[in-house]
Amino acid sequence: MISSSIEDAVKEADVINVAASGAVRPEIKEEYLKDGSLLLLSGEANLSDDFILNNTVVMDNWEMHKETGEEWEEWEYLQSGTKGVSKDLNYGIGGQVFRLVKEEKLDEKSITDLGDVVSGKKEGRKDDKEKIVFLAGGMAVEDISWGYELYKSAQEKNLGQSLKVWDQPFWS
Repeated sequence: MISSSIEDAVKEADVINVAASGAVRPEIKEEYLKDGSLLLLSGEANLSDDFILNNTVVMDNWEMHKETGEEWEEWEYLQSGTKGVSKDLNYGIGGQVFRLVKEEKLDEKSITDLGDVVSGKKEGRKDDKEKIVFLAGGMAVEDISWGYELYKSAQEKNLGQSLKVWDQPFWS
C-alpha cells in the first residue's frame, strides 16, 4: 500500500516497525495507532513524552539502555559542565525513556525487558487494547548471527517453510 502520510501508513496496522536512521526522524503520534497495536523501534522516531508515559514500554535490555544513557550524560557533562539529562541531546533509541526515568516521570520498574516476557517472569500483553512500544538498541550483528543459528537449527529439524521473496534477484 502506498501512503501519503505516516498516519495513513500506520493507522490500521497491528504491527509498525520503525527502522529509520538519519537526521530526520519520523513523527508518530499516539492517536495514529489503533488499540492493541505494537510499535517496534529498532530505529529512532519522534514520540511525545505522553506517548511513552501512556503506553506499555518493553525494551530489549533496559540495563543496556540505562548504561548508554549514563555514558551520554557523563559525556555531556564533560563537554558542557552541565549536570542532568538534556532534552536536546540524542541518547539513542532508549534515550527518551532514560530521560523520563531520570526526570522521575517514569518508574523504572514499569519498564519490561523482553527477556522477562520470554522467560515468563513478566506478563506480555495484558489486554487487546494495550498499545506496546518496543525499543531495541542491541547490536544488529549479534541479532543476525543468532538469527542464522536459529535458521540452521530450523533446517536441521525440518521446521518452518520456504518463502519466495522474488522470481529473480535484482542484482543478477
